[in-house]
Amino acid sequence: MLENIVRKISEEKGAFQYLDFACGTGRILELVEGYAGTSIGVDVSSSMIDEARGRVKRSVLVEGDITKDAIVGESFDVITAFRFFANAQDCLREEAMDALVSRLSDDGVLIFNNHHRWESLNERFRRLWRRLMGRRLAGLMHRGMTDAEAERLISKARLKIIRTYHLGCLPSTHSRLFLPFSLFLWLERLCTKCALGSDVAQYKVYVCAKAHEIDTDR
Repeated sequence: MLENIVRKISEEKGAFQYLDFACGTGRILELVEGYAGTSIGVDVSSSMIDEARGRVKRSVLVEGDITKDAIVGESFDVITAFRFFANAQDCLREEAMDALVSRLSDDGVLIFNNHHRWESLNERFRRLWRRLMGRRLAGLMHRGMTDAEAERLISKARLKIIRTYHLGCLPSTHSRLFLPFSLFLWLERLCTKCALGSDVAQYKVYVCAKAHEIDTDR
């Protein structure tokens, strides 16, 4: 999904300037860097940066917190932020989003995901299971983010959504599928192409641009 998005951007823009925020071990950075002219990964964790160095081929890796320090000052055509916002507190979400938007070029796109949608089937089952099991699973819970919270975050940052994608519609765990794999995969692909699947999907990807740029295009 993400590769298709950046491939299309590359076809339209050519070699673009790319920033991966909270890059972690470099999984997303490794995928996108081949389409970018220059690519930079930023993370506050030195251990994550060390792991990313063994994964990426030509990206620049920077350790630091861009919400507090001007460690990256360039303007970027594409910025990604995966597996961050759903885990962060409200104030950190807004600080990070403001920092990213300030580094987004006027016609650039910001791509981020909500990987723990509060409304998804998986999260509903997880909450039910926690209630049934009581405090024994309290340590396994995570914060999560609702669609309304994500959309409010986007709007407050003066961004508009160009497009959304969804996946992870069928309930599963990291170690178990509730259907045979071939049937599960077929149904999952069908759900990702269906608008109704977005209501139950665990993952939602937002492709956003500065609001004034969209208004100008209209």
